[in-house]
Parts: sequence; C-alpha cells; structure tokens
Amino acid sequence: MGYRVIVHDEVRQIAATLPKAALTSFNEALTVLELTPRNGELLNPAKPDGVWELLFHGGRGRLFYLIIEHAVEVHAVDAQHIG
Repeated sequence: MGYRVIVHDEVRQIAATLPKAALTSFNEALTVLELTPRNGELLNPAKPDGVWELLFHGGRGRLFYLIIEHAVEVHAVDAQHIG
C-alpha cells in the first residue's frame, strides 16, 4: 500500500498548462510520490517535516510536496516548469 497523493488546486492548474511530454513526466512523478515519496530531496534538512522537492521532465520541472506520515499522505503543494 502506498501513500495517498493529494494534488492541490494550484498544482492542478499548473499541470493543465504543461506540454504533453512534461505532463507525462509530471504524472510519473506523482506515481513516485505514491510509492517512494522520500525519493525527492528535503529542501531544509533541519526541518524533516518540511517541504520536499522532486524533479521531473529532465529537471525542467519541480514538484514541491509535504509528507504527512500519520495520515500516510503526500500533499503536492506547488510546481514549476521551465520550457
């Protein structure tokens, strides 16, 4: 059983503007979060409950998320894409 991934509205809006290849990679990143959310990078190691980052689309995309262990959830809270 994996984590439940909750994609916040802001991230959905960003995903809706992605080119097809980037959207495919974004969806693959969401699958990674479901299975192994700690595959990303913790932005501030001093805050283990803080924001994580996972790159997608060859590093041109960044997905920011929180891991909520007690609820077994990952919340995708922001995304960026260059290109």
